[in-house]
Amino acid sequence: MGGRGSDSVLHRHNDQPPHERHVTPLHPETERQAWQTIREFSHEHPVVANHVHELLSESQYELLHGPLKADTKRGAYAATYPTGHGESGIFINNALDRTGHGYRSYRYDREQGFHPASSNKRDIIYHEMGHAATNSWGYQVNGTVKPTKTVARQIINRATKLMHAHGVSTQRKREMIRRISGYAAENPAETVAEALVDVRANGRNAQPISRAINNVINHPERYTRHRKRH
Repeated sequence: MGGRGSDSVLHRHNDQPPHERHVTPLHPETERQAWQTIREFSHEHPVVANHVHELLSESQYELLHGPLKADTKRGAYAATYPTGHGESGIFINNALDRTGHGYRSYRYDREQGFHPASSNKRDIIYHEMGHAATNSWGYQVNGTVKPTKTVARQIINRATKLMHAHGVSTQRKREMIRRISGYAAENPAETVAEALVDVRANGRNAQPISRAINNVINHPERYTRHRKRH
């Protein structure tokens, strides 16, 4: 997620019938900025190009995919969800869409080291696109759908091997990941997403493991397993 949170947001119990819920679309400016970031990310990481087709508000998501857990009402964030065959969707919750709170809290978290240095509010969606790219990479490399965290572990392992091949020690991998950001240390999926934000925000000054992850994401053809053709 682009901000504090976990994959546990999906789903919560809600007794209100779907047809009785009020559906509110995203604010036009929120939607415009998000699609702009999606396009920019896809240009920089072609593995995910044309693989994100849904950008929804919280109520639109619930109508199409089912209710969210109650704790999603806390805080402002965006979240990525798989839609099959390496494709993904993104929804933006009400708090992030309707107020500036989410952007202010992101800036505070960045200052506390929870997000990469020099990152900004656009990286909330950029981070989510990192999860989408992970899903796309996994489907292209493995030929099947696997959990995002499982694919992220593959990417990180490939990245550390790449670093080792270039003479960079990877003995302290956890410490290297923590240097990306506090959020990157939470789990492999967040490591990959935050690494891509780090590279976007800091370029050549990004952490070495971030640059290696970026390299792996951008070259899935190097890791595609040779599958038997039926």
